[in-house]
Amino acid sequence: MSMPFIDLAAQQRRIRDRIDVAMAAVLDSGAYVMGPQVREFESRLAAPSTSTPSSWKPPSPG
Repeated sequence: MSMPFIDLAAQQRRIRDRIDVAMAAVLDSGAYVMGPQVREFESRLAAPSTSTPSSWKPPSPG
């Protein structure tokens, strides 16, 4: 079974500015472990998703 590759570089380019701002905030704070940004990330990651992208489709079997 072959799976198409995901273009991670293209995905990153779309949000690179936001990534850079978030990383700079963590580095500037010096709170790499259990800092406010880490706690926010963990709570967002643990929260149930409220939406599923309309373009997402489950893989077909086989």
